[in-house]
Formats: sequence, structure tokens, C-alpha cells
Amino acid sequence: MNCELSLKEKLNILRIWFRENPKLPEEIDTTYLKRFLKCMKGDVEKTKKLIEHNYYLRSKSPAIFFDRDPNEEVTKKSYFAVEMVPLPGLTPEKYKVLCFRLVNKNPRTLEDIFNHFYSRNSIAQNL
Repeated sequence: MNCELSLKEKLNILRIWFRENPKLPEEIDTTYLKRFLKCMKGDVEKTKKLIEHNYYLRSKSPAIFFDRDPNEEVTKKSYFAVEMVPLPGLTPEKYKVLCFRLVNKNPRTLEDIFNHFYSRNSIAQNL
């Protein structure tokens, strides 16, 4: 049934489900909704599970997912801990490939590296 629905119909179903789900915030940006749906190859039910799992992880690990100000000192330091290069195009399965290399291998900078990874990865997904 999912394959027969248009993207607009799938997004509408997910948006209504999102608003009615007490585990989730009231709204979600359409761009994020499209990303989740794309990750699940257009399957609405799998997308719902992914969204719930994502928000669960975010609630349990806010230090990783939030407070990613690019002008903050810890974020600036993290730019020297990791180098990232997004490869051009997509794989045949429609995945974006990002190559990372640790520059600073000091384990004390691990939190900086995670902050850096998530902020740079968010930017790279918009390329």
C-alpha cells in the first residue's frame, strides 16, 4: 500500500501521526520528515518507528544532539579534531557517503568529536 501513495500523501499521513503521537513534539519540519521517509525507502510504517527511535535517543542523549552552536568554543575546537569529506553523488542505493578522519586522537576530545560529527553531518546532508 505504501508504494501506491504519493510523496505528498505519505508526508500528510506522517504529519498527522506525528501531531497525534504523545511521545513526540507537536510539529516536525517537512525537510526532516522527508529525510526520515527517504531513509526508510518510502515505507511509512518503518518511518514511524525510525522517528520514534530518533526522538527517544535524542531525549536520552541531549548533549550529543543539542547545543551545537557553531560559534561556541568547544565546537570550534572540534573542527581541528576531525576532517570530513562528503563524496559527490549518491550510491546506487541512494546513500550519501561521508569520509571522516580523526586528526586529534586524544580520547579526552571524544565529546568534541561527537559534537563536530553531528553538526558537520547535518550540514553535509543539505549539500
